[in-house]
Amino acid sequence: KKRTKAQVSIEFIIITGVILFFFVGFLIVLNFSLEDARRQKENTFMKDLALTVRKEVGIAAHSSEGYYREFFITPTISGRDYYINITQNVLQIKTNRNSLTLAVEEVNGTIQKGQNIIRKSGGNTQLN
Repeated sequence: KKRTKAQVSIEFIIITGVILFFFVGFLIVLNFSLEDARRQKENTFMKDLALTVRKEVGIAAHSSEGYYREFFITPTISGRDYYINITQNVLQIKTNRNSLTLAVEEVNGTIQKGQNIIRKSGGNTQLN
């Protein structure tokens, strides 16, 4: 009987270990899937923001003299801080996980998070 009790105990420990191993593996896979979903959501928000900025700059660049418009740039993307800049007709948006660049029309000035003003003055498109 002592042998049988020991065998049952060992089998119980082995089965518990195997179940625990698969459970931890499942949690790891689930975590990777959730992280990938968050990254894709952040990337989608970045693309939407970039296309909005490109549209605003494009409309102003092709508008007549005196065009004036205010638009808002979100302070965070998916609750995270980000970097946004336009240099040499290239819009750049960066977060800790993603980076996006997009060509835009020629514009002078700097883009900022929050309220932005874009205008056409002296034949040039001006930001802020």
